[in-house]
Amino acid sequence: MAFVPVTVPWSPEHQLHRLQVTRKLLETEEQAAFPLGGASPRYLYLASNQSNKWGHPRGYHIQICSFAGEPLPQISSMERAISWGR
Repeated sequence: MAFVPVTVPWSPEHQLHRLQVTRKLLETEEQAAFPLGGASPRYLYLASNQSNKWGHPRGYHIQICSFAGEPLPQISSMERAISWGR
């Protein structure tokens, strides 16, 4: 997941930082290994080549830990309002 700046619809001169899911396809098990003590992704999605009855790829969504992560990047002007979350 990555923060993406988005223009506020009701105030075009301001921006918000919104989380956006990013997709990265890994080809080998070596690429999928997490470094010991390093950063790990919030979610993993393991998919197969088959689709379900609605046409979506079959797969499993795994949440690594229950911590929601960083609510806003520290460069955001709104981050000071929720600095208790650090």
